Amino acid sequence: MRKESAKKKYRKNMREVTMVYKWIYETPENFDNMLMNSDGEYLTGLWFVGSRDASNHITDCEEKELPIFKETSRWLDAYFSGKNPDFIPKYKVNNLTPFRNCLLYTSPSPRDRQKSRMPSSA
Repeated sequence: MRKESAKKKYRKNMREVTMVYKWIYETPENFDNMLMNSDGEYLTGLWFVGSRDASNHITDCEEKELPIFKETSRWLDAYFSGKNPDFIPKYKVNNLTPFRNCLLYTSPSPRDRQKSRMPSSA
C-alpha cells in the first residue's frame, strides 16, 4: 500500500510537458513570412516574422511538418488569394484574458460574412 500511495503522489506532483513545434509559411510578395506553433494537434500560434510581438512566441523548438500546419497553410493560401476559406483550422489559445476571449468570439474579420463569430448558444 505504501508504494501505491507514493506512486500516486509522484504523478500528482509531475509537471505535464507539452511539446511545441514550428513551421514557416511563405507568404505572397509584399508580406513577411509567417511562423506557426503547434502542440502537435492544434495551432497554438501564428504571427508574422519580425512583428512587434514575435519575441513573445516560441521559436526555439523543433521544425516539423504536421497535418495542422498543412491545414493552416491551405487556409492561408485561400485567404491570401482573396477567397473566404470555408473551414477553420483547429486552434487553441492559451492564457486569454477575459477581454481577449470576448474579442476572439465577437470581433468580425473584414472578410466575415456574418457580423459576429459568437456561437449561437452563447
